[in-house]
Amino acid sequence: TSELLCVVWVGFDDNRELHLEGAKSALPIWTDFMKRAAKLRPYRDTQSFAAPRGLVSLRVCDDTGNLATPRCPRTRMETFIEGTEPTLECLRHNPPPEENVVEGRVEPTSPDGATADRAQPAGSSLRQ
Repeated sequence: TSELLCVVWVGFDDNRELHLEGAKSALPIWTDFMKRAAKLRPYRDTQSFAAPRGLVSLRVCDDTGNLATPRCPRTRMETFIEGTEPTLECLRHNPPPEENVVEGRVEPTSPDGATADRAQPAGSSLRQ
């Protein structure tokens, strides 16, 4: 419902382990409350609402949490406070071109995509 927010937390105040996952502790409480609340007049007619300013929604990779690429098998939309959103693309499912990987590290590239110049030790066989 666009007029009601319900959050349920179940646990001990002294941080002891509950040994019960949320689906068996908090979810039944939330479900029961929301079923009852949805029957009340102010909460029956759901309406769309605009997100507050300062939020950014982006598609991220489920496995890495980085920005999703078309090669990521599982993705989801996530909403972030502006400035906290991920800025790096997922490299697990979209590895950089082989010429940008040197000794297992991704080398920085210039804006035109070429590997950035950097000093190399004498006799180095690293490709640029």
